Amino acid sequence: MNADILKVHIQYRMVIVSTVGVWNFMFATRFKQEATNLRMIEISHKIRYQYAATKIKTDDVVLDVCCGVGYGAFILANESDCISIDAFDASYESVSVGREYYKHPKISYHIADACTVNLPTNRYDFVTMFEAIEHLTMPLSSLSEVSISMKEGAKMMISTPCVEWDPERFKTHVRHYTLDQMCEMLEDVGLTVNRVRYQKKNNVRISNRGGDYMIIEATK
Repeated sequence: MNADILKVHIQYRMVIVSTVGVWNFMFATRFKQEATNLRMIEISHKIRYQYAATKIKTDDVVLDVCCGVGYGAFILANESDCISIDAFDASYESVSVGREYYKHPKISYHIADACTVNLPTNRYDFVTMFEAIEHLTMPLSSLSEVSISMKEGAKMMISTPCVEWDPERFKTHVRHYTLDQMCEMLEDVGLTVNRVRYQKKNNVRISNRGGDYMIIEATK
């Protein structure tokens, strides 16, 4: 690279870092779903939570499983009339970002592994578990614990990719599931599937037709 061009490139990167901060720059450029600014979160991820918010009733107690940095819990807190949200994730760094950048009076953030977490029994009216199950080594154990934590008649909304698993493309995913496999696991833990919808990547529309993600609505 030409020395003058390299100098300009370095100066440009320094301006970016000094403007948005090293922490925000790192997350925003590497993992859009972990940005510290809601505007930088991938649109399809935000839409799922906004859709879930329309299903939450007044004074519902909500659980957000594998919340990441908490942007989803933040959306639910602002766009629904829920009374409180418990949001947990196994990553200390992600939860720290949530407590700093996505704090809200309704939200309590916790550090916990979805495969080994002990949740309170019969507490939640509504549960979200978006883009999580494909990362878990013990998905049925996690779903069972979540089901136990739900009140009778409580609702759950869970999403996961419905495209073929490629270990090179999806390096952090343990596996992908078919709709039949997802329905079987949910039924095994006492949940009844009511509706299945789909969404394409980077698309604002959630529809009844196929897409890159399936969004399953279930009731206990």
